[in-house]
Amino acid sequence: MINNIFKPYVYVIKHIPTGKYYIGVKIAKNSNPDMFWVEGGYFTSSKIVKKLRDIDGDDSFIIDRIKTFSTSNEAYSYETRLLKKVKVLTNEKFLNNSDNTNVS
Repeated sequence: MINNIFKPYVYVIKHIPTGKYYIGVKIAKNSNPDMFWVEGGYFTSSKIVKKLRDIDGDDSFIIDRIKTFSTSNEAYSYETRLLKKVKVLTNEKFLNNSDNTNVS
């Protein structure tokens, strides 16, 4: 089945063993929130989350929320605002190591 749906989205997932969250965005041409965190679908590009998935398994994460957008720019902008709002760079409750402003 070919996935022709384009629906950019921001997601928040929680790693159950640590209680920590990860905020991400999916804005590629194959963005489809229905394919998030399912076999054959998209998980995340985060190396930190990938490592935790390898150690604890996919079931060690739960989806906290998904918000969809009309455009990639809207989704990215929302993700950036959310990352800054929760201060991911200094907030121990988050796995993120970027707030989209410290990108090299």
